[in-house]
Amino acid sequence: MKVVVLLNEDLPALYALNHLHEPLLFHETTFFLSRSVGRPGPSPRGLLELKAQEQGLLRQVLNRLPPRAAPPDLHTFPELARSLGCDGAYLEKPRDRASCETLAALAPDVILSVRYGGILDAEHVRLSRHGILNLHSGALPAYRGVLASFRAVCAGEKALTATLHRIVDRGIDTGPIVARASLPFDPSRALLGQVIDLYGPGCQLMVDALSALEKGDPLPGTPQDPASGAYYSKPTEDELQAFEALGHRLCDLEDTLSYLAPFLG
Repeated sequence: MKVVVLLNEDLPALYALNHLHEPLLFHETTFFLSRSVGRPGPSPRGLLELKAQEQGLLRQVLNRLPPRAAPPDLHTFPELARSLGCDGAYLEKPRDRASCETLAALAPDVILSVRYGGILDAEHVRLSRHGILNLHSGALPAYRGVLASFRAVCAGEKALTATLHRIVDRGIDTGPIVARASLPFDPSRALLGQVIDLYGPGCQLMVDALSALEKGDPLPGTPQDPASGAYYSKPTEDELQAFEALGHRLCDLEDTLSYLAPFLG
């Protein structure tokens, strides 16, 4: 099949694409990146540190590694682009005419979205034979929007959940639910590393969906109740302080560096 993957340029998305890498080798795959998620503007200190660890380290270290003939088990974005035979280019305004034409020219059978920063809508759905599947790092419909796992922890959830759902219109995280996967939340660990871990079972949902589509099997889809759950934007400084007051950490440099180490071996 022809597969287009849309991701954000950050460490969790890089792990996600590595989980998808081997299955995608059996398809004609192109991936595109966004540079950020959410509206631009001033951010609280905690979110700036999170961005520095999940994006800054990737750009300053991993993206600058020299080409390797035989990468270790994990591949950088440039290495994944070479392996999949695409450019790994940026596509930050998907609703612009040029972006739509770029996607249409690829004639994808399915579009996969993981942490992608652009807003997709019904026009993009029509570009793909099987539509768009988005992997959301939160339980739907309870936690729509950005940093859904943060919201789940704040609400006292004991597990982190990834939800695979269809995008059918411009609604954010509102499409029919295909499947869910969960991992127990460990309050002794920083959240960022656990979100990265969540993309292991989460991406397996995407792999299973690709297999079903390739065989011609229908994908289940459970409509969401529009009155259920809530949409969350970026947390405020007060919300981040309340999170820390509960003994939680959004990110931890030592832990984050442990996720960079496998790329450097």
